[in-house]
Amino acid sequence: WVCEVDIGSRRLSVVCGAPNVEVGQKVAVAPEKSRLPDGTTIQRTEIRGVTSEGMICSELELGISSRGDGIMVLDEQFQQGKKLSEV
Repeated sequence: WVCEVDIGSRRLSVVCGAPNVEVGQKVAVAPEKSRLPDGTTIQRTEIRGVTSEGMICSELELGISSRGDGIMVLDEQFQQGKKLSEV
């Protein structure tokens, strides 16, 4: 899927293959240059000819839990653009 993600300050185009991604979800996003808990730095990349400007993350990728079966879907009340570390 090519997802258009609003992170509050701008919109990103993100390629995501998670089975549970749906239109209208609030999700955890790591934009380009973000660093994940395992030390991985997110980079702009091209996947099958489409530029991806970040990553929609699972709980596993964020170091929150061992669940890596899909993306982390946030509660509807979560304010877009807010950092998860501020919640």
